Amino acid sequence: MNHRAIASALCGRYTPLGDAHGYLESKLTLPSDGALLGAYLLQPEAGQIVITDDGDTLFQIAVAGAEITKSRAAKYKEIAADYGIELSADGQLTVRCAEESAPVYLARFFEALHRIAFTSLAHRPKTSDRFETLVGEVLFKAYKKRVARNHKVLGASGHQLRFPFVLDAEAVRPVLVQTVASNEGRVDWSNVYQAGGKFRDVMNNDAVSARRVAVVEPAEEEQIKQARIALGDAADVILYRGPDELVEALNAVRAA
Repeated sequence: MNHRAIASALCGRYTPLGDAHGYLESKLTLPSDGALLGAYLLQPEAGQIVITDDGDTLFQIAVAGAEITKSRAAKYKEIAADYGIELSADGQLTVRCAEESAPVYLARFFEALHRIAFTSLAHRPKTSDRFETLVGEVLFKAYKKRVARNHKVLGASGHQLRFPFVLDAEAVRPVLVQTVASNEGRVDWSNVYQAGGKFRDVMNNDAVSARRVAVVEPAEEEQIKQARIALGDAADVILYRGPDELVEALNAVRAA
């Protein structure tokens, strides 16, 4: 069985890269990415096939945002082993088999890659964390030591409420900043409701004097209007349009 026949058996597309090796592109994709999973087919000797991704899978999931720690790499290695595949220390997934068994091993290989890719989704930063980091970088650059992280305020309910940022924490009216991340261009309403609940709890505590600001990540225009309505009775709402615009809007809130 030649390499093209192997690819045909798996409904894949084969591209020769030399006399005895080539690349097989599967029909499976990386989740939330769309990149097709593939494998290199090498023939070191007659009757033998080496299947490898040359480290592409772990590289692609890392580029997509997954943080690959030692424990997570160990989990990927465990998944690979379930399919008879080896994950090397440098991140290559590889298996060696007889040529006639290549279609079976390739099916296992791609299934393992797909499973590893799905597992890696849990190892990406949350959308809310990403946007919070972005806003934090802007605030610390503009306000430096006047910014503090993870500021806690007592709400009317008696609960300690965490705000990711505060400006001028020791001032008479500090500015509490809550980020509200979107998800793939749509408002994440769980973030809106959580932020609104915190703002109202603080607002209803007469012992706390603070300005309250929601920094909202861009999303569909109609949804942003709805988010403004949902938050506007308890906080100033700033739509994030860039670093300079955010600082300008915050300065306006502080001066009001």
